Amino acid sequence: MESKQTVLVIDDENGPRRALKAILEDYFNVATFEDGSSAIAFAKSTPEEVHAAFVDHAMPRMNGSEVCVQLKAIDPTISLIGFSGNENADFDCELFAFLTKKGANKEQVLKVARSAADQSMRLRQGAAQ
Repeated sequence: MESKQTVLVIDDENGPRRALKAILEDYFNVATFEDGSSAIAFAKSTPEEVHAAFVDHAMPRMNGSEVCVQLKAIDPTISLIGFSGNENADFDCELFAFLTKKGANKEQVLKVARSAADQSMRLRQGAAQ
């Protein structure tokens, strides 16, 4: 049996964290974090396990742009998904996809998460060859 891919959900708001976890947990290992520094510490301790990350933009102490830059520094194969209430949020880094909190539905979230995690796996397999 193949193990589930791991997806991070990083958002300072409990509601979006819980909603994404509920959507994703049947298909992925989901680790949720209310701040970027906790997510980065997790990724550093298990970099080979993180495939994708949903990242909120507006968070205290460390915004989504900073989180994305640090996650990519840990592992450039992690697929980053911007997830913000602000449809004009500028993450100032390359995202795999961007979803707005108000506009995203379950099917979109799952489709993007699957594609993002699969992209991460393809990048890792290419790097291993």
